[in-house]
Amino acid sequence: MDEDFLRISKMFDATRSVVRVPKLDPKFKIAVLASKQEHCLIDLLHSWQDGRLPVDITRVISNHDRFPNTHVVRFLERNSIPYHYLGTSKENNREDEILDLVQNTDFLVLARYMQLLSGKFLQRYRKDIINIHHGLLPSFKGGHPSKQAFDAGVKLIGATSHFVTEELDAGPIIEQMVERVSHRDNIQSFVQKSENLEKQCLAKAIKSYCELRVLPNEENRTVVF
Repeated sequence: MDEDFLRISKMFDATRSVVRVPKLDPKFKIAVLASKQEHCLIDLLHSWQDGRLPVDITRVISNHDRFPNTHVVRFLERNSIPYHYLGTSKENNREDEILDLVQNTDFLVLARYMQLLSGKFLQRYRKDIINIHHGLLPSFKGGHPSKQAFDAGVKLIGATSHFVTEELDAGPIIEQMVERVSHRDNIQSFVQKSENLEKQCLAKAIKSYCELRVLPNEENRTVVF
C-alpha cells in the first residue's frame, strides 16, 4: 500500500495525504464563533449532541454577551463547553485573544459571526474556516442580504457555505441550498425560510468537510464528492 500511494502521490504531485477511519479516528476539534443570532449555533449544538456531526465542539466564542439563564448558556454549561464573550470594537477586534483560544482546533466554524476576520488573523491561524452566508452568493453580499433579497422580489432564496478568505464572502463555495418564495411571503416568513436553509447548509458543509469529501479545485473552486 505504501508503494501504491507513493506512486499515486508522485503522479498527481500531491503534497499531503489524509486517510481517516471515522469510527476509529478522533473527531475534528472545532471552535464555533457566533454573534447575536443563534439559530445556526443552536442547530450545531444539538446536532453535535445527537452525534449527527463528527466533531468535538471545544468552545463557543461570541462578540455578543449572553445572560447566564439563556438557553445557549445553560446548554453549554450542561455539556461542559466553555463560552467566551469577547466584545469587539473598531479599536480592538480581540483577534489575538481568539487565536489563543483556538490554537488546538482543526478548523473553525462561523455560525453567523458578524465580525470580519482580518487577513492577518487568517495568516496566523493557517487552517480552514467555514462560514455560512444567508444568501445565494455572489448575489446580496454584505449586511442584511435577506432584506436585500426581499426588497428585490426574488422568487428563489438560498444559503451558501464557503471557506473564509480575505475577500468578503468570496471564498470557495462548499454547499448551496435554495427554496422557492413568492408574493405570499412577508418578511417574517421570508426570513424564517432563509434561516432554515442556513442551518441545513452549514451542517451539510461541515459534514462533507469532516468526511474529506471537499477538495480544492483551481484557485477559487471546490469539488465535493
